[in-house]
Amino acid sequence: MKFANIHSVVISGRFALRLAFFSFLCLLAFAMSSPRFGIAPAAGAANTTGAAQTRKHVNSKSGKAGAAQAVARETAKSEEKGAVKSAGGDAQPLTVCAQNQPISFGQTVNGTLANGDCVNPVEGDGSLVDEYTFNGTAGQQVTINLSSTAFDTVLYLLRPNGSQLAFNDDIDQSSTPPNQNSRIVITLPESGVYSILANSFAPESRGPYTLSLATTGTCSSTPIAFNQTLTGNLAPGDCTNTIDNDGTFTDLY
Repeated sequence: MKFANIHSVVISGRFALRLAFFSFLCLLAFAMSSPRFGIAPAAGAANTTGAAQTRKHVNSKSGKAGAAQAVARETAKSEEKGAVKSAGGDAQPLTVCAQNQPISFGQTVNGTLANGDCVNPVEGDGSLVDEYTFNGTAGQQVTINLSSTAFDTVLYLLRPNGSQLAFNDDIDQSSTPPNQNSRIVITLPESGVYSILANSFAPESRGPYTLSLATTGTCSSTPIAFNQTLTGNLAPGDCTNTIDNDGTFTDLY
């Protein structure tokens, strides 16, 4: 009897141990399949993360594309502005006004900047211009004056190909009061039809002005021989520098 009871207890103990181990395995399997315990991410969570990474990649790509486009736009604007403002021989042709009128040497004209005039093709700032054309000869000395009591004047001279040759805003900004009229004194570098643009410093300016064109003739050169010494004098009325177009006087030999 005693041994039978012991045997029954051993069997019951083994059964309880197996039952406990089986219960532990069930709990472990349940825990591994549940997202609450953080052991394994749920399928939905994995998809959400993937979608977030995809959006981040797309947004980053869009941002780079936008930045590249912005840089390209700014570069194009910068290059265009540089070409327009250049006054050298490599300046790009400008689009001049469709409406213009001729002006002759020794002539003074009265005009008015008004709504409907041509928009400034040089600066593109929305200011208005009136265009006047004249026939010039290489080496010819010309003086252009633009004055107004209604606005601060700006004066442009364009080459026969439409590119900018000379520019002046104020005749003398240091005087008291400042002389805000405009003047260009220059020796023409080539023969052809030149354009004068009468313009204002402020885009919103409107009003009357006076424009004049004069010439002191064509610059002539003095012959000089080897081993010869000549004495000269730079003075008003001399030719102006056709290389720098800075208004300085020049004697030709």
